[in-house]
Amino acid sequence: GVDNTSYFDGLIDDVRIWNTSRTTTEMDDNFETELVGNESGLVAYYKLNDDYTDSASSFDLTSSGSPVFSTDIPFIGAVAVQFHLWFLSLF
Repeated sequence: GVDNTSYFDGLIDDVRIWNTSRTTTEMDDNFETELVGNESGLVAYYKLNDDYTDSASSFDLTSSGSPVFSTDIPFIGAVAVQFHLWFLSLF
């Protein structure tokens, strides 16, 4: 029942975009670790710590609508759900 008018209603801690294949172990090892931003293969890294700045390069985001930043840093007391998005992108 999801269509293109649906929106994500939840919390995202950070977004990481890599230009290299990551193993499940590599992702699991750094799942709850804030990165520096200069890790090998890291193309874009949005910490989402009160801004939309890219810590890996200069691909800053622009907000749309009325997003707000959470005060739960990190999600203390919440049940963390880990999911991985796998896709192939051709640039």
